[in-house]
Formats: sequence, C-alpha cells, structure tokens
Amino acid sequence: MSEIEYCYIGQAECGCYLAVTVDRGDERTAKDISDFVKDGLTISRHLLEDFRAGNPPFGHKCGKEHDAR
Repeated sequence: MSEIEYCYIGQAECGCYLAVTVDRGDERTAKDISDFVKDGLTISRHLLEDFRAGNPPFGHKCGKEHDAR
C-alpha cells in the first residue's frame, strides 16, 4: 500500500474546518465525504502534510457551537 498523501477537509459556512478524512481511494473515503456533504460542509482536498502542520487551522474558530468529526 502506498503512503497516503492527501486528505479531504469539510468546512462549515462560518469558515471553521470541522471534518477530515484521509484519501485512501476507497469506499470509506467516499462515504466520509458523502456524510460531510450531507452535514452541509464544503469539501476541499489538501496535502496531508499541510494538514498535519495546521494548514488550514482545524476546529472551532468562530465561537459558534459545532460538532467536529
């Protein structure tokens, strides 16, 4: 199995990044992304290395109550 290089991050309307899944290229990744979209999140693809370095900043940043995944 090759090393995972990318992840998908779900962003709420307020701008907070609240959900993440690694890009395994399998059904689990597709299901996670589908769930994020159903939850009303906008999906973007990022280098896993960047995400681990805190870019984009993950979590609650706007002060509103959210359910992080």
